[in-house]
Amino acid sequence: MKYHKSKRLLCTLCALFLSLAFAALPVNAATAFDPYYYYTTYPDVAAVTGFDPAALLQHYQSFGMKEGRFPNAQASWRAVAGYVDTEEMRTAFLMQIPSSDPVSSENDLPVFDPVFYYNMYPDVAATVGRDPQALLNHYFTYGFSEGRLPFFDAEPCTEVRSTFAY
Repeated sequence: MKYHKSKRLLCTLCALFLSLAFAALPVNAATAFDPYYYYTTYPDVAAVTGFDPAALLQHYQSFGMKEGRFPNAQASWRAVAGYVDTEEMRTAFLMQIPSSDPVSSENDLPVFDPVFYYNMYPDVAATVGRDPQALLNHYFTYGFSEGRLPFFDAEPCTEVRSTFAY
């Protein structure tokens, strides 16, 4: 048990360090797209696309940018502070993001196990139910940041594929 607490503390410290490091990035980094933020902030989009990072980015590029939706939390905070990137600045920055190659990047990640997740976390099971996609969405939305395990023998804060093999 002590080992898991140490790992959780280390994961929390790493997350804090990364958040501070990202806060020091240049101004244009505020336009980088964060699928987790977009999914949780705009439930109307999430209802249509589900948690598919490529579909969420496509929605942002096609509609969200024109509708004034924010691509990440930092852009939202900057808007509250009175600074909003222009559409041209956001478009120019998005063009610098390399296109995702699902064959190379997605397949390198381990697969989420919805049966394990359901049985391991009864609080999630009571809330979400048995739907594998809902369990995966819960992991991306809450479980990852809470240090929940996506499959047996995984490390806390493990990245997994956005799809599963069922």
